[in-house]
Amino acid sequence: MIFKWKRWFALTVIFALTFCLSIGLSKVLSAPNTAYVWNIPSWMPKPVIPADNPMTAEKVELGRYLFYEKRLSINGEFSCASCHIQKLAFTDGKAIAVGATQENHPRNSMSLVNIAYNSVFTWAHPGMKKLEVQALIPMFGEHPVEMGLTGKENDILQMLREDPNYQKLFAAAFDKGDSNINLKNLTKALASFERSLISANSPYDRYRYGNDKNAISAAAKRGETLFNSDRLECFHCHGGFNFSDSIKHERLASLGNCFSQHRTLQY
Repeated sequence: MIFKWKRWFALTVIFALTFCLSIGLSKVLSAPNTAYVWNIPSWMPKPVIPADNPMTAEKVELGRYLFYEKRLSINGEFSCASCHIQKLAFTDGKAIAVGATQENHPRNSMSLVNIAYNSVFTWAHPGMKKLEVQALIPMFGEHPVEMGLTGKENDILQMLREDPNYQKLFAAAFDKGDSNINLKNLTKALASFERSLISANSPYDRYRYGNDKNAISAAAKRGETLFNSDRLECFHCHGGFNFSDSIKHERLASLGNCFSQHRTLQY
């Protein structure tokens, strides 16, 4: 009798452990964890990525669709890409931007190229330091109106939840279920895509970092000398590989935004 009881107990424990392991394994196998591969040259440091939104290929792919999604606007004719056009370095080429309601903005559309390296976003909000938060402004801001989605939060989520393609994309990036199709994950995906917009092969990049001495003209070389001279001092605000003193990356993580370091670090 004691032997049978021990055997039954052992089988019960084995079954319980097997069940728990199977659940854990299924979660691991279904988790969206395809690491994002940064296609950047060795001279270029990696951006600093928020701990609560690690880069994955699935999030970048979802963010790409959302970036070009015109249904994320009040009139269904406007998307992020309307003001940030790829062939124009993700600007719109206009002196001042125009929103979905045709309202003129006080500034132009800033380029998104290498935005992953910015430490601060937008001219009007110097305390805004996360792309995930910044993404809410064009969608829901009212002064000026950009996408014009104020009061339409539930409508856009319903649209995304009913779209079979977005069901798959959100499931791949954040797991299955309507609850994962939310504004927080939407902005995380948009931010991930925007961080993937890296430029590192311009003529100047090839000249300065790729050892291609013929990549820029003689006039451009003279301009570089003047740009970095103590007489003009352009480089103090517009130095480094991103020509900005608002910068953050892995090699500067401990230096904050001390851009004066760039001249000696030679990045």
